Amino acid sequence: ALAAHRFLPEPGKDLVGTPSTSASVFPDVEVPKASYMLLLTWARWGRNSLRIKQEEKLKALQHIRYPKTQYRPRTPISSPQPTPRGREA
Repeated sequence: ALAAHRFLPEPGKDLVGTPSTSASVFPDVEVPKASYMLLLTWARWGRNSLRIKQEEKLKALQHIRYPKTQYRPRTPISSPQPTPRGREA
């Protein structure tokens, strides 16, 4: 005997979690165990595929050689000069 799963939205929300206009937007649906497992497998594959694509994008960004910013040549700091004093006679 296959167990059936019932998909019911939370009261006052639809299946994606947004508030719905009425609580009976979606009818009660019984899903056979085999279909339920298949849906869960597809969902897992979809999440894994998305994660792999995101990792590939990040990896590609890590291998791009960005041009180094050119720095202005800084004027050298002059050493302290003696304070000019009046002529000594």
